[in-house]
Amino acid sequence: MRTGSHFSAGGDFPRLFIIYWVYILQSQSIRRFYCGHTGNLENRIRQHHDPTGRLTLTTKRFPGPWQLVWQRFRRR
Repeated sequence: MRTGSHFSAGGDFPRLFIIYWVYILQSQSIRRFYCGHTGNLENRIRQHHDPTGRLTLTTKRFPGPWQLVWQRFRRR
């Protein structure tokens, strides 16, 4: 996850914030959905489509291809 800092007016202490994505993929062959979250959406989508990837076992159990159907960016 990416982190950053933000300085508020009148204060010397940074507030940390976390940037992340929530996303939904849909299998184009069986119409099954997968919901996930990540700090790097582009990289995570590549991992889902990599046939040798071990970090995406849930989407490997079902046939693809997987399409991104929804995404939401959040910063805390």
